[in-house]
Amino acid sequence: MRQLFILVCFMFPLFVQSQVVSCSKTELKSTKNDRWERVNYKLRIYEFADSNMLRETMHILLLNPQVDSIRITSQKVTFIMNMSFEQCNQDTINCRVLYYDLPYMLEDLKGCCLIAGYYVQISGIVPWFLTPTKNTVSFSYLSHKISLCNYGEKRYEIEEMGDDSVPQWHLTFFDKKVRLLKYIGIDSTHSIQRLPK
Repeated sequence: MRQLFILVCFMFPLFVQSQVVSCSKTELKSTKNDRWERVNYKLRIYEFADSNMLRETMHILLLNPQVDSIRITSQKVTFIMNMSFEQCNQDTINCRVLYYDLPYMLEDLKGCCLIAGYYVQISGIVPWFLTPTKNTVSFSYLSHKISLCNYGEKRYEIEEMGDDSVPQWHLTFFDKKVRLLKYIGIDSTHSIQRLPK
């Protein structure tokens, strides 16, 4: 029993650091087919452990640290970038980067980081090159959920989300390097531009 207690005490801080810190939802309106909620949540802020990887990522995503930052008004974020990470193999992590029109609280949301003064959500896995800080940041948005069906006492819903189709970047992180695999641009509506290998 004591070993289990020690294991729980050890694992709990790791779990807390890698998830949504807090969340509250206030129902504003509900009908048979729709539900509107005000969602307020807090995320742990992560930072890049390697400044070269941060610079390469900023360069690929065309983020300029000299432009006005949205970090001062995180409660009023309209467009937010999301980096969805997945482990490809032991030393390679793939990442899909896209913009959402609101800071949606995605199911696999792990935290956020600052890149060139912009908040970027982290979803999927937390990669080895991002380290947690003690800081958190709050986000708020109006959620619109559409009812799919009711089964027993459970209501199945889907959240209505805006257009997340462009622009998109597909990156790979390996050996402390960042590489652009694919870019889907705003002007090239759904056409994919591949870079030579």
